[in-house]
Order: sequence, then structure tokens, then C-alpha cells
Amino acid sequence: MGFFSIGHLYSQDKSNWGLNIGATYNSLRGNDYSDLLEYKIGYMAGLGNRIKIMSDLNLNVDLNYELKAYKLETSIQFGSQEIISEYLNKYHFINFPVTFDVPFDREKLWFFELGGYLNLLVGESLEIETIIPKFKKLDYGILSGIGKVFEFDNNMDLIIGLRYELGLVNTAINEGNAPAGIDVRTSSIKLMLTWVFAK
Repeated sequence: MGFFSIGHLYSQDKSNWGLNIGATYNSLRGNDYSDLLEYKIGYMAGLGNRIKIMSDLNLNVDLNYELKAYKLETSIQFGSQEIISEYLNKYHFINFPVTFDVPFDREKLWFFELGGYLNLLVGESLEIETIIPKFKKLDYGILSGIGKVFEFDNNMDLIIGLRYELGLVNTAINEGNAPAGIDVRTSSIKLMLTWVFAK
């Protein structure tokens, strides 16, 4: 699973731009090794564009940088002494979500969203590969979310939203020291704040 994100822009104009910042909680699923990992809170930042298609339907396109990190703790017993080692793997992604959102309150400030995303792996720092295999360059999946717009004046809006991303593909590269035939799929929960600066 993951932590927090939303790249939203809300106003009466047809197209708005905003800056996204947020925290992410990411996890892996699909194999017996996932429970051995400690999932660290990551972060994200980027740009978003919201395009009004109809009065109650908006298209949102974001481009974000995202950091994911997983920690593994191992222990080796030497007689009465236990040696504990910690390994931290960091992954750098370009996140490209596309969603449609629908307001559901009278003021059209609360909204639901549904869509899909692509994640492109652009860098990694690996301390261990035995349990955590290398990731493929491309990941994709579906997402849903909920959010609220806070209108302050004609020049600025703030949007806070909660989003869940569910990866649909096996992202593991089964080579080297990785367990044979391992299946690794991603999940993310994201909390994101968007400042609308071009309305």
C-alpha cells in the first residue's frame, strides 16, 4: 500500500495549474517476502493540470517525482551473540497519473476521482537484493481517491486529497540473488496538497 497524493486543481476556469507535494506510504504484495520488509514513508512533488470537461466532470493530469524506500533487517547468531544488520533500498520514480473527478457536494468542493497511472523507475540505491529484487522500469495500475478544495481568493486554492494506487503487473526482475519466480506488485496510499497558482 502506499501513502498520500493528489494532483488536483479546482476552479471555474477550463484549465488550471498547480504544484503538488505529499507523503507516500508504499508496500509490496504478491509474495511471501513482503511481510519481512519495513515500509518507509516517502515523499513526492510535481505539477498538475485540471481541465474542466463538463460542469460535473474534470480531467486531471499530473507529473510527479516520487521516492519509495524499503528496509530489511537480518540477524545472524554467533554463539550467544546476535548480529543484526539493516539494509535500506531507495527507488526514484516519475509518476504519471491521469484521473477523472466528480464533485459530490452542493458547493462542488468535495470530489471522488478514478483513473490510472504509470510509474517509470529512473534511479535506485540498493543495499541488498536477496529478498528485494530489482524492479522493472515500468509499473502501471489503477487508482481511486477523494479530496476537498479550500477556496481562499481569486488567485489561490488549496486542495488536499487521499489517493490509493493498486499496481497490476509483476514488477520484479527475476535474476541474480532474487528468489526464483518471485511476484512483486505495488500498492500506495498518498496524501497530497496542491497549491493552485494559475487559475
